[in-house]
Amino acid sequence: MLNIDQKREDVLYGSDNDGNTMLMDAIRDKNFELCCLLLMHYADPTQKNDCGQDALAIAEECGFEEISFVIRDMQANGL
Repeated sequence: MLNIDQKREDVLYGSDNDGNTMLMDAIRDKNFELCCLLLMHYADPTQKNDCGQDALAIAEECGFEEISFVIRDMQANGL
């Protein structure tokens, strides 16, 4: 059985068979609240999937402007 730290790490940094993270899936679902929760708990928006896309690229591709703004702001502030 995985301990709580390992489970947390799997949620924040783990990926599916295509390299997509939970953050990427939340972006595709346009679930702003979940995206913010994941980012507040240090999900890595720079992690890339097997197609070479990071969270910002996926947000822009999906037209999810709100989360695109949040990710760009985080990156500009070095977070």
